[in-house]
Amino acid sequence: MKMLEQLIVALSCIFCFSASASDPLVKSSKIKTEDVCCNPKASPAANRLLAYIAGLPSSSQRGILVGQHTAHGEHVQYGMKEYVDNLEKQTGKYPSIISADYAYGAKRTDDPDIKPINKALIEWWRKGGLVTISWHARNPMSGGTAWDLVKPVDIKDLLKPGTESNKRWMTQLDRIAKGLSQLRDAKVPVLWRPFHEMNGNWFWWGRQDYQGHKDDFISLWRHMFDYFTKEKKLDNLIWVYAASGGAHEASKSGRPNRSIDYYYPGNDYCDIVGMDRYLDNEILPGYEELLELGKPVACCEFGPKTEDGKFDMALFLQGVKEKYSKLTYCLAWDANWSIVNNKNARLFMNDPALITRDKLPDLFGK
Repeated sequence: MKMLEQLIVALSCIFCFSASASDPLVKSSKIKTEDVCCNPKASPAANRLLAYIAGLPSSSQRGILVGQHTAHGEHVQYGMKEYVDNLEKQTGKYPSIISADYAYGAKRTDDPDIKPINKALIEWWRKGGLVTISWHARNPMSGGTAWDLVKPVDIKDLLKPGTESNKRWMTQLDRIAKGLSQLRDAKVPVLWRPFHEMNGNWFWWGRQDYQGHKDDFISLWRHMFDYFTKEKKLDNLIWVYAASGGAHEASKSGRPNRSIDYYYPGNDYCDIVGMDRYLDNEILPGYEELLELGKPVACCEFGPKTEDGKFDMALFLQGVKEKYSKLTYCLAWDANWSIVNNKNARLFMNDPALITRDKLPDLFGK
């Protein structure tokens, strides 16, 4: 679908809300949509959610969705308690989005059980919230973590049917697809964020200096997209491209990283574009470049660079409101980067500009 047509559909969805003058985000199931996702066979729920997100900057009552990451692997229950439930106890508000990861962090090379992760996500969705999933995929050449760079990954070999690395990679994809299919069968639309921060050099899928790596990465993304959408029929995914804002800034000063849009896989393979940023201010590096791609823009990870609990969430939001009027959502990472573990969480969560879970419209007629 052409970009103009997508915008028209998104706007029409926003104006279809059954709104009142005092609260335009009242509950309503009277939202109409057409196909807007890059997957032409996306589910109605995925299309509705993307249309809603895409229309937020243009709505007369614009708002920013707020998210909170929970944890890697099945530690999601711990993350729910520490960073989501405690946030509600402190502020009286739940975030509109929670995040989970289908892999462990940097210290484990085994795979988590996806069932308890999905259980938490389904429960959250049934309570009216939204979900996003990232995947710190293990290195398919070495079996190490996502951060294992000892044995560089040959993407061409990885995507060549029959090779040992391809067999290992397809096994990983099948495992992840099985998890995502459980959410599909539960009618849960997912903001799916694979291969994040690819313009930095700290993950195996990230920047490498050989000529042609950009094309190889784009082939890697598109291979996953085609396999998940066409072979596995995962019609519940909204595809999120999330590059590193820090690497983007480094690239502008001549350091060996890439700009935020360098690895963009193309409009037919992506629904939302965003940045991950860890700074002690409100700056969103690469925001203008992302806008030029013509997709909804999000801050897919944010948190302070200095992890001392003194980061002022209210000041961060004030800066975002003043400088980044087309931002659709921002999501805090866990631990010392979380909302609840930094300053002015109550002011932040109760700011009228933020869309918390209680303010979400009923997009799905639940």
